[in-house]
Formats: sequence, structure tokens, C-alpha cells
Amino acid sequence: MLDPRERQLLLEALRPPPGHCFDRAVGTTFSLEPTALLAVPLALAAFDANSEEHAPHDDSLALLEAVRRNASHLSLFCQAGRIAVPAKYRSLLTYLERSVVEVTPPRAQFVFHPKVWLVRYSGATDTVTYRLLCLTRNLTFDRSWDTVLTLEGPLTKRTNAFPVNHPLGDFTAALPQLAVREVPQRVRRDVELIAAEVRRVAFEPPTDFDSYGFVALGLDTRKSWSFPGGNSKGLVVSPFLTAETLQHLPDCPGGLTLVSRLEALSELSAPVLARFAACYALSEMAEPEPSDDETTPADTLSLDADQTAAVAAPLSGLHAKLFVFDQGRKARLWSGSANATWRAFHGNVEFLVELRGSRARCGVDKLLGEAGKGGLADLLEEFQPLDAPPPDEAAAKLARLLDEVRTAVAARPLRLSVTPGVTGPAGWHVRLVCPEKTPLELEPEVTVAAWPISLSAERATPCQWSGDFVADFGELSLEALTPFVAFAVHVQTPETSDQIVFVVNLPIDGEPAGREAQVLRQMLRHPGDLIALLLLLLAEDELAILDALSGSTEAGPASAWQAFGGRGLLEALVRILARDPAKLRAVKRLIDELRQMQPAGEAAVATGESGTGDDLESISLIPPGFEQIWQPIWQTACELGVGDPGSDGHD
Repeated sequence: MLDPRERQLLLEALRPPPGHCFDRAVGTTFSLEPTALLAVPLALAAFDANSEEHAPHDDSLALLEAVRRNASHLSLFCQAGRIAVPAKYRSLLTYLERSVVEVTPPRAQFVFHPKVWLVRYSGATDTVTYRLLCLTRNLTFDRSWDTVLTLEGPLTKRTNAFPVNHPLGDFTAALPQLAVREVPQRVRRDVELIAAEVRRVAFEPPTDFDSYGFVALGLDTRKSWSFPGGNSKGLVVSPFLTAETLQHLPDCPGGLTLVSRLEALSELSAPVLARFAACYALSEMAEPEPSDDETTPADTLSLDADQTAAVAAPLSGLHAKLFVFDQGRKARLWSGSANATWRAFHGNVEFLVELRGSRARCGVDKLLGEAGKGGLADLLEEFQPLDAPPPDEAAAKLARLLDEVRTAVAARPLRLSVTPGVTGPAGWHVRLVCPEKTPLELEPEVTVAAWPISLSAERATPCQWSGDFVADFGELSLEALTPFVAFAVHVQTPETSDQIVFVVNLPIDGEPAGREAQVLRQMLRHPGDLIALLLLLLAEDELAILDALSGSTEAGPASAWQAFGGRGLLEALVRILARDPAKLRAVKRLIDELRQMQPAGEAAVATGESGTGDDLESISLIPPGFEQIWQPIWQTACELGVGDPGSDGHD
């Protein structure tokens, strides 16, 4: 049932079921690494990916088309102030800017903590399938032991909802109400559709379970929730613990088993530990091997070459959360985002899925397994109490101060003001402003600096919280313009110093047109790249995808046209026209974007820290002769009723 040898990557769990294609998705996470989000469209497009632990390359045509195709149908809600600064800025993030919505919980001093994905897939004959992923991990590259619970089922034709699905529908519908800034209308429409439809989805319980249920915490401050009583035996798996919550777990005559991190267990008192028949920590043998390309930690970043910030290693070890209770011959299991902590059950926004089944198939003993049999028990070692060092009150106070400032900055109604620069059409003057004129009151030892994530941290500008603007970033190129702004909060006292770094996604006033076209033009460097991308759009299987990706060339227009005929693009267009003419909409959208671009040398050659400076002015991407064959093909497709010629294929 829970075999550590059966491992599944998040990207694999997102892939469309056979005969279906991705339609739209709503996800939630506490913390977010933007580069990890780029991997999601790749999985949803069903292209091959090696591993979720390797950052996708922004020069991949597969990733370019996956992001272009799916970014406008992704909606991700995350805790405000918990977006990490990427180790490398990728211009493809431009396509995802309107997909990320920062939120805060209804109750102050708590956090938005759920890790859920609801994905809508469309199939043949107007069928729709939904998949729910309830995870214990965030959308980051952390290496840890987590669980993912998957439910899948068809959207039924029934009029009335399944009552069991109402908590899931209510949770989804409430997400836009938690936003700290305006929510794009497209995101609101997608959330409304999914929240309404998911109530009529007939989810199938996983193998070994008979039924399911949903628990959403923290959205209604008037309601409380606790685990039911009448249990014979219990198991709690949680990386973070508080004594109050452990003391209030339901009694189990057959004993309670606790699994956590060694550090968390060491902080518990003897009376609290005495509640449990057995306590285990994750064995050192279960620790993941460090990789050669670990990402930059989310909350630490040096702003000065002479100043080294304390760098905390990415979370490793145990990160799964499970609550299992035996009730006679039955067993009930809850998995999701909630730790065994007071905050999780008294104010955080959390989400759990409950599964019910036979104790023999999914009870406490079955889940733990026997040592040496490949079960969970093989990953554990019995906890031996140690003399824990006294808590560092000064460090805890400093951490609280940093987090309070992070929360205050992330909640401010900040915006970016963009006006034409004075250096020419390639430059744009960018300022960080705040319509709220009440100054942000900070302690004297606290300083805040900011910079667009397309620039290096050395370009950080000190923030001033009174006056006409908060920070002036100077002139940026169109390519370097981004709503993702990094903030570094630094505290310096006579005794110690520390800092945290985070990103916020801000509205842009005066946003210039053509930013997405600039990304496209920078990635399609030569006519051969366009041909490869067109073949990718028309690919019908993995072999065709691989062939398209291997064919990109730096050839000029004449030789590109030879490659055009030699690689069978004309044949591919005709074949798709006969088999699936709706696919030609994506080709039409791409060609229209290329036609509407400003001449190379104006917007396209704008340079900045993230620009290449290559001269693209004399390069025409559309090969000679393409229009002569494309126009009759598109005209025929329209006569076949593919829909609005300007559609992107998601009607």
C-alpha cells in the first residue's frame, strides 16, 4: 500500500491519462521555486522529461512550446512572501507571470500551507476527467521523503453534486478570496469552472481503499476539526511537532506510534513521549544522496561578495504527513499538508484527503510493515532520547523578526511603474511604488533592499518606505522587465546578523506591449528553430517529437527552406489537416505572433543583464515560400470548422 520502493515523480503524476489532453489546472503550495513551476507545463504537455530534480533548460523547444501552450491555463496559489529567488533567471517565466497568485490565510499570524493540484483533462467525444493530487511537498526542488495521494475520476452528467466532494469544491472556490493583490480574470474563470465541476466528479479510491473524504482547514475561523475517537491503534507521521497537539490525539488502547525527525523528537518532554508506545526517526540509511546541482536555498542569498549569508541546506529527510487510526476491522488514513502542530489545526489553511478501508489492507500494522520486508519499517530506527541543547532564544527572536518583516512587505500594495526611458526605444524606466502612503515602520536594525529577479543581486536597491517611490531600478530592457521582484530583509545587531530573501509577483502599471513576443524572438534565433518548433507543434508521437528537437539548425533562409522540404513539414501540415485540423490553430497563433513582432533591432534586440546582445535584425524567421503553402492549408482548416482562426486551441 505504501511501499518505499514504488517511487513516483510529481511530473509523472501530472501527465494526461491515455486519450486525453491537458485542459487547465489549479494548484496550491506554501513555498515556490519558479524554475520548478516551469517543469509543470512540460509534464502537462506529455513531453518526455528526465527528472523533476533537474531544472528544465530555457533553450529547449519542447519546454518553449509546452509553456506557451499551457501557461495561460495554469493557476497556482502560494503563500505571499514564499517565492524563492531562482538561481538563474529564465525568460520563459514571462509566460507564467499571470499564473502565480500570492495569498494569505483568513487569520493573521498563520500561513497558507496546502499542497494540492486539481487537473482537468479533456478526452474524445467531449469527455472530461479530473485528477486530484494531494501532496505533502511544496513546488520546490527539495529532496525529501514525501507522499503523493492521487484520485482520478470522470466528470459525470448528473445534475446534483456528490456531497463528499463539497469540501474540495468549497476549498477551490475560496482561493481567489485569499489573494493579496488583484486576481486575473482568466484565473477567476478557471477556478470557478473547476470548483463547480469537481463536485460532480466520481473519484475512484486508490487500490486497497473503499472510500474517500476531504478535510479543508483554516478557511472558516468559526469551525474546528479533530480526529475521531474510538480507535484501537494509531500512527502519526509528521516532520514537525508540538506537544499540545500530541497530547490531544485520540486515545488508542492498542498504542500510538510516532514517526518524526530526530530534531523534533528530541525537543519533546518525557511525559509527551510517554503517550506513545513507540517513537521512530528516519534512519540515516534513508537519507537521499546529495546531488551535484542542488538549487540555491530559498531564504538565503548573499548580496555582497564580502558578506557571506548563513546558508541553510535544502530540507532533506522526512517531510511526509500521515495520520492513521484502526477502528475495529476498519482503518482510516489522512494525508496532506497538516503537520502534528497546533498551528496546523488552529489557523493555517491546510488540506487533507481521508481514505477508508480494511484494517488488514491499510491499517497501522500493514502500513508500517515488517522489518526486512521492504516496508516503511525499513526506513526507521527507534528513537533514543538525547540531551537536547537549550533553545537559542536570541536566534528564535531574530527569526520571528525577519518573518514579521517578510509578512509585512509581502502584504503591502506594491506595484511597478514603467515609463519610456531616455536611452531609446529599448529602455524602460522602472520604479517600485506603493499607493498606500502610510510608511512601513521598521526597527532601526532592519533594512530592506529590492531588485528585479532578471538582474543580479548586486543590483539591489535600498527601499525607502516614504516618498514618491519605494525603489528606483533605473532603465531596463524589455527582456529584463519582470513583475517578479526580489526582496532581501537584513537584520544587523551588535550580537548577530541574518537575512532572508524572497520574491513577490507585482502588478505592472504602464506595461509595454510585446514582452512575450520578445521572449519568443530571443529563443527562435534562426529559421531552423522555427521549423523545428512547427514540427513539434504537429508531432503525433514521441518519435516525431524527438525528431523535431534534433533538427534545429542555424541555417539561413535559403538552406532553411531546403530543410523545410527535406524534413517533411509540408507533409506534416497536410497530415494534420486530414487527421486533426484543430491542431493547426497553434501553428496559426505562432505565425501571427511572428508577423506582429516589431522589427528586429528595436524590441527584439533590446539588451540587458539577461539579454544576449546578438544581432537578430537581418534574420527573417519565416522561410521564403512558407506563406504560399500555409494560406491554402489554413483556409481549408477554417472551412472544416476548426473555430476562430485566432484561437489557441483551448476553446
